[in-house]
Amino acid sequence: MKRKLMAAAGLVTFLLRLGLVLATQSYRHPTTWEFERVTQNMMAGRGFMLPHLGIPYYSLHPPLYDLLSLMVYTLVGHHQAAILVMQAVFSSLLAALTVHLAHRFTGSLAAGILAGGLVATHPGLLYYDIHHLHPLSFGALLFALILWAAMRWWVYRRIRDAAWLGAAVALAMHERGTAGLFLLPAMVWMGWHLRVHRRRVAASLGALVAGCVLVLAPWTIRNYLVHGRFVLMITLKNEHLWLGNNPRFSGSALTQANEPIFNAIPPELLSRLEAQTNEVDQQRIFGEVAWAYIRQDPGAFVVRTLRKLYYFFWFSPQSGLWYPQRYLHWYRLYYGSVLGLAMVGWVRSVRAAAPRTRAMAWAMVGLILSVAVAQSLCYVEGRHRWGIEPLLLMFTAGGGAWLVERLRQCWWTMRANAGPFVIGDARRWK
Repeated sequence: MKRKLMAAAGLVTFLLRLGLVLATQSYRHPTTWEFERVTQNMMAGRGFMLPHLGIPYYSLHPPLYDLLSLMVYTLVGHHQAAILVMQAVFSSLLAALTVHLAHRFTGSLAAGILAGGLVATHPGLLYYDIHHLHPLSFGALLFALILWAAMRWWVYRRIRDAAWLGAAVALAMHERGTAGLFLLPAMVWMGWHLRVHRRRVAASLGALVAGCVLVLAPWTIRNYLVHGRFVLMITLKNEHLWLGNNPRFSGSALTQANEPIFNAIPPELLSRLEAQTNEVDQQRIFGEVAWAYIRQDPGAFVVRTLRKLYYFFWFSPQSGLWYPQRYLHWYRLYYGSVLGLAMVGWVRSVRAAAPRTRAMAWAMVGLILSVAVAQSLCYVEGRHRWGIEPLLLMFTAGGGAWLVERLRQCWWTMRANAGPFVIGDARRWK
């Protein structure tokens, strides 16, 4: 039964996106990001490269989405509609996996169906899948895969499942580097559940790290061969840190006047950057400037980070800037409802009698918070939360299913207490 529901959720998600792509004709001119330009450079034989700040960058962002796009273009030719189809496939897999995870997490098939439906119709994921060539849904799928691997480890507690969890984290880092911070809460979580089997703690944590390292190694080795020095995933991390820690800080990649921060780089910093001949040295300067600004007032850095954490889970002053205001108004109502039910679902989960529900609730909280904190150290935009919002929607589905059940019970209790004196019974008025 559940497999049929998973397949149905995936099929509905795919057809919904495909239908909207055809209805809006977005396949004619989808919005492209740097991923498309990198893919075109690879097709032209220039390698994984994109010009940035006047020089070619070879480790601008994680590679997985670009490589998958290259495979699709190699198979069908350079048709951007094919990437929209690929994104629809990612979202359909995400919806199907969400049904499975929410059901296993809450023990309620109704919660699983609700979670799958919420993911299928999520406004942000839907908009990006239809109008943008962007890995948003792909990153969300990889985060859900981490949760699946964590759930599998908790059920079996095997060494190889710990390695699979580490591999899932590393695979997500090939799309969203912020996933790497989850290794720390994952170690604490695993150690807590193995506290009565202390001999297995070291082996499990070692397997977790080994699985992560093995999956990261090919790209890290490639980076060393390209740059001649250690670069774990991308060189742009210092630039991202600077975007969220500079005198024109607003929380996002825009200034308080809603202009791109890059358009307001101080002339002296720009001249230092232009004097460099490679991306590693340029990013070193960004790091020096950002850390110098942080060291000037560490307390202000903490306040900025907390503000960005608030923006991550709610809305920044720049939220909805590129959309009609009515979209933002309706989305606030939608997200407020989602967040409220998610809080109900979380409280219910951590108090649940089932150990698996409690364990997975804390794993989900650890994953959500680790991504949120890692992103808040740099800069925050709405799409950064959308990547982990399907995890939040599992809490929402749990809270929603519980609320519906309570309302149903209240209704039948009222009917039972009313006895024969129900609305429409003529005897009540005799």
